[in-house]
Amino acid sequence: MTGTVALLPLQPTVISAESPELFASSLTALKRLLAEEVALLPLPTDWRSTCPDLPEQMRAGSSKEADAMAPGTLIACTSGSTGTPKGAVLGPRQLTASARATEAFLDREFSGAPGAWLLTLPAHHIAGLQVMLRSLRAGYAPLAARNLLEHTPFSATGFAADTRALAEAYPGVDLYTSLVPAQLERIAADPAAVQALTRYTCVLVGGAAARGGVIKKMAEAGAHIALTYGSSETAGGMVYNGQCLPGTQVRIDNADERGAGRVRITGPMVAAGYRNVDAAVAAEVFPAPGEYLTSDIGMLDDGKLQILGRADRAINTGGYKVLPEEVEKAVCQHVPGAQLAFAAGVEDPKHPEFGESIGALVVLHGDSGESTAEITTDVRESMRGHVGRGLLPRRAWAVDELPTIGPGKIDRQRAAAMLREYAPAGDD
Repeated sequence: MTGTVALLPLQPTVISAESPELFASSLTALKRLLAEEVALLPLPTDWRSTCPDLPEQMRAGSSKEADAMAPGTLIACTSGSTGTPKGAVLGPRQLTASARATEAFLDREFSGAPGAWLLTLPAHHIAGLQVMLRSLRAGYAPLAARNLLEHTPFSATGFAADTRALAEAYPGVDLYTSLVPAQLERIAADPAAVQALTRYTCVLVGGAAARGGVIKKMAEAGAHIALTYGSSETAGGMVYNGQCLPGTQVRIDNADERGAGRVRITGPMVAAGYRNVDAAVAAEVFPAPGEYLTSDIGMLDDGKLQILGRADRAINTGGYKVLPEEVEKAVCQHVPGAQLAFAAGVEDPKHPEFGESIGALVVLHGDSGESTAEITTDVRESMRGHVGRGLLPRRAWAVDELPTIGPGKIDRQRAAAMLREYAPAGDD
């Protein structure tokens, strides 16, 4: 006996809840992953049309030997919102550490035991994968939400019905789910769905920045909510409610005068690296085992992590660097009816010496009659006096919707293309 682990070929597998049959086969594959019988690359149902090159992109070499992986390894692909998806390598060590840290948090904060989970998110993304893996580890088959099974939009009434079904299937068991803010906002508008939300021992909310006062409103209604921060590179959420999970640490690199800088995360659930990225490049992101230098700008406020935006999205305007996420947050906070916002830098031909100007696209609640209309004056007047001049968009347009990618995330490349189309059209 040498103790050598036999490596396995990476197995691309559709992980989906888009039909009962697909969901059942997906759970079987994930059970085999937990049993360390396979090395898994989760794929969406439509991968042949949307990302046909993904399996090949996740190959580490030209030979079967170079391609082999340790049993129980999961390749968690990033959403690809900034380009080609990267494959974060999560072995049994990382997945187990993530599960134990989450369990410790739920026990400490909510006296919650491992329990049954409702899946409302795409199954092949890390957030959805972790919902299923946590439930399976606890010994309970997760329930797939009807909007996934029926290919329909997420609804508050559907959520309430799914919650009843989960509670009936597992009486006396702690119940959990994971949502994105847009789903939570739909729930908040329906009293029956709000009541259903309070039946969960804890509800994880992540994937995008929460908007408005919906979190506070749901907490006041009795819901136990944890805002999560993490990524494929950290096996999902690693910071809950601004605080690190047990066994993890957050530092701020090269903090500026207000204490903001790049977020550096350390912990046993950090990926072993990337599957499809040059080693020298990956070494900058993973400078040491268990350490991940994110592209996010954040700061620690009384020990709690606050994410401000991404370093690689900064808008250079008037000699300053402005994070578009801060503009988007300010728009949603201060512009009446603003449901969702996207901001980016656009060329300013009138004042090239100032660099880029800030452009914004805004989705308004309800039928405002302002679809694709310029709303610059309304936006600037609503924000003026609440934020610094540097956060005021120079131009803004109302749109029906913004393109999304991954669970609850704006597809920033496509949204930027939309913005570029509007900007020249309104120039004098």
